[in-house]
Amino acid sequence: PMQLIYQSGGGYEFSLHSRNYFAWADAPEPRYGDFALEAQLEFPEAGGHFAAGFLLRAEGDRDFLYILVSNRGFLRIDAVFNGTPHAVIPWTECPGPVEGGFNLKAVLSGSRLVVAVDDRWAAECEDDTVRQGHLAFAVQNYDETQDARCLLRFILVESRPLEVEAWRLRW
Repeated sequence: PMQLIYQSGGGYEFSLHSRNYFAWADAPEPRYGDFALEAQLEFPEAGGHFAAGFLLRAEGDRDFLYILVSNRGFLRIDAVFNGTPHAVIPWTECPGPVEGGFNLKAVLSGSRLVVAVDDRWAAECEDDTVRQGHLAFAVQNYDETQDARCLLRFILVESRPLEVEAWRLRW
């Protein structure tokens, strides 16, 4: 029901072929505690309802935080502990239109997470569910269509403590 393919034009395409499906592709190394992330994501198709983002500090498939931005311009942050999700920030409208793609910035420092979408502050929260773990590219498909696609065009992860703090202070 899912497929991750490297695109010759650059980036990765993550496709889901099932309704109401949440999947991710792990980056197995390294493990992160505090870090800043910047990514450029694109939704090549306008139909249906789906979202893309990242699992943060993932410890297997039972403990992690995740950020999702939907193709309809909404953002959510959830924490999953022992396989049970709870909303940290429920679906909230992004500060600007997402349209066909967006730039996502996230800074995770201690228990504080700051998120910007297209260089506009979008959310800030605290959650201490997980302290360290892997990063994963995630896509969620909802009930409207069988297929969903998202392109990850660019990703930068910064884990040097002074740089992470500079990113956090900036946002």
